[in-house]
Amino acid sequence: MDTPSPRPIPQFHQVRPIFITIVSVVWLILYWSFGALVIAQLPGEGALSVWTTWRFFVVGFLPVLFFGAPATLIGILQQHVAGAFIPPALTGPPAPPLLWQARQGNNPWFLGFNRLLLFWLPAVVVALGFLLFFFPGGVARGTVPFVLAGLGALLAGVVAATSSGTPFLHEIHVAAEHRRWQGSFFSYLFWRHGLPWGVGNGVITAIIASAVFPLTPEGSYGAIPASALGIDTVITGLMLCFFMAVSAHPHAWVDAKLGVIRAPDATSSPARPGRVAWFTGASLGFALLVFLALKVLGIVDLSFPAMVAWKGISATVIAGIAAMVTAHWTLARERA
Repeated sequence: MDTPSPRPIPQFHQVRPIFITIVSVVWLILYWSFGALVIAQLPGEGALSVWTTWRFFVVGFLPVLFFGAPATLIGILQQHVAGAFIPPALTGPPAPPLLWQARQGNNPWFLGFNRLLLFWLPAVVVALGFLLFFFPGGVARGTVPFVLAGLGALLAGVVAATSSGTPFLHEIHVAAEHRRWQGSFFSYLFWRHGLPWGVGNGVITAIIASAVFPLTPEGSYGAIPASALGIDTVITGLMLCFFMAVSAHPHAWVDAKLGVIRAPDATSSPARPGRVAWFTGASLGFALLVFLALKVLGIVDLSFPAMVAWKGISATVIAGIAAMVTAHWTLARERA
């Protein structure tokens, strides 16, 4: 009886379009959800002007550039390390992208800043031209999420294509001795995980908080009871911990496989139930501290500036710590 032949490993040029499509679809869903959430909070029923709608793109394009570029690079590196495809052969050393160190491994977050510098302004100008050409009289409220999702997904595809090409080829050909992290283990956790994930999520959370803050029928900002902040903090903590557990893990895993960092011998990682319990307990404990602080300070209501500032600061702290802890656990498991 003949044994079935093993499934052939695809080439890089076969996998890359699929990867780009998946990234575009993910951001399509995210952008539509963001647009629908914000539109639902805006008072009134008429169409939105071009300039009002354009603000969605001015702000909304920032996350896909800052998060999408490094996430794409890490994702394609993860598939490469796992042997999911055959990388292309090079006849000479690959040219590094703009602001990229030529002979050394680079922090993927530098790619996010790179894409912000190169793509943000052209993207928002193109979006403005699109709105002026197709919707000169304004955009119906129900149409805004679809327009945002369509252009956002297109930008995500461009980001995925440019982040899985030259940056990927450069990184896989960096010599092993040039990949190693030169600082301490804590500095690795802070600079490659805690700071970028913390600040990025803090800014995005503050933007979402400002967009969905309740408005009066007259269009002015009201106030939120301070008692609601405890539940909001628990939900925010659990969501950010979950997203960091999903997002920071592959970055640390790729770094471990590529020899960027090795966890010290004293590090350890709890089992999955222990990790879930740790994140849940941390979220509940943080919310309890917030509730007690509000009681002691006698704060009854939160204004718009106070709520936005709180959401940004708390999300920065929660996401940053959760990302560092996730990376710590991942590296500990890889060392073991």
